[in-house]
Amino acid sequence: MPETVPVKVGRFMDLRTDFAFKKIFSTEQNKGFLIEFLNQLFRGKKKIVDLRYQNTVHPGGTTDARSAIFDVRCTGTNGEEFIIEMQRASEPRFAERMLCYTSALIGALARPGRSWDFKLPEIYFVAILDFNIQHFDHTRYLHHCQLRYDDPMHHPLLDTYGLTLIELPKFKRSLQGLQTDLDKWCFLFKNLDKGHEISVSLNTGAFQKLFPIAEVSNLSKQEYTMYQLSLMAKQRVYAVLKHAEEKGEKRGVKKGVKRGKKRAEEKIIRGLLALKAVSISQISEATGWSEQAIQKIKDSMKLDT
Repeated sequence: MPETVPVKVGRFMDLRTDFAFKKIFSTEQNKGFLIEFLNQLFRGKKKIVDLRYQNTVHPGGTTDARSAIFDVRCTGTNGEEFIIEMQRASEPRFAERMLCYTSALIGALARPGRSWDFKLPEIYFVAILDFNIQHFDHTRYLHHCQLRYDDPMHHPLLDTYGLTLIELPKFKRSLQGLQTDLDKWCFLFKNLDKGHEISVSLNTGAFQKLFPIAEVSNLSKQEYTMYQLSLMAKQRVYAVLKHAEEKGEKRGVKKGVKRGKKRAEEKIIRGLLALKAVSISQISEATGWSEQAIQKIKDSMKLDT
């Protein structure tokens, strides 16, 4: 077992970490949670019965184009495409990145040949943000965005394409003030790792199955190590961001966050490689790093086989 820096771990996992988010929302055995969450999010506009998970890495159109890497991508029973992301730290031009990612997906779905009539499936990007977007309405935490005409009625140009954002810091409701299941999801995103006891008001419906899965004591030894490393990465990203902001340098914020995130992810990868219990392909799937980059890190570690 590799030596790791002690991290304070509560009874339940922090759903804002990469490991916990993907364990709860991107595994076949737990997809019921994602279905419940999305149905609450769309509030009757859509009724999702089942989901099929898809590849989360989409290469660019040319050999030198950047890949789009999603946290979760899935397809509904009617062909709808959903991209779901948990974004921990603020980054410049996040809205532009959302558009780039959905554009990458649209490009992948386009059918070559003259017979294609440009008909696309419904495409929805859902971002759960652990920060506020400055120019958004400060009184609302939930935003549904569409391409709309500039007319008095703001009719949608496309009603099959949408961006949905949840700004968690703006969600202020207490446990006693939760009214809907969406309220409960947002509350758990913010507070699950802080809880010691399961509230009776939360222990209903799909949440009854969520708590045992999210309980740290139920993780395997390997999962616990991966969760600890993921938690360390989250804390490192916040620390780098805070330091850059305190210096008051916008360039420092942008470069510092990017550099800190990369270092934190590399530390996770090194920890997983040292375990010798996880394959390079599994690490690649969990982190979004290419197998070639992970192999390069492994070679530099000169691990005994």
